[in-house]
Amino acid sequence: MLFSFPRQGAPNRDLVEDPERPDYSPNNWPELPSNIINDFGFPVVTVPYTYYEDNTPFVLAFIGDMWTESDLLGYAYIFEQAVMSRRAPELIDNGSN
Repeated sequence: MLFSFPRQGAPNRDLVEDPERPDYSPNNWPELPSNIINDFGFPVVTVPYTYYEDNTPFVLAFIGDMWTESDLLGYAYIFEQAVMSRRAPELIDNGSN
């Protein structure tokens, strides 16, 4: 069984970790539907297919039965190659080396 649904990606943030700013902590991201589904033991693969004006990705999530990860990766790869919408993230230099 395969389910797919569109969903908005996580809020767009600079890829900078700053211990003085808790909103930049990688542990403080909002709970996403794919995380909740994973908690039930179902595999989820998300693939971006368009972007909002602020560059937040809008993704398609592929959800399968337990132990169908290889099938989901195959579907996600086919979809990704068809839309060619993925953008590599830009790293922000925070000035420390």
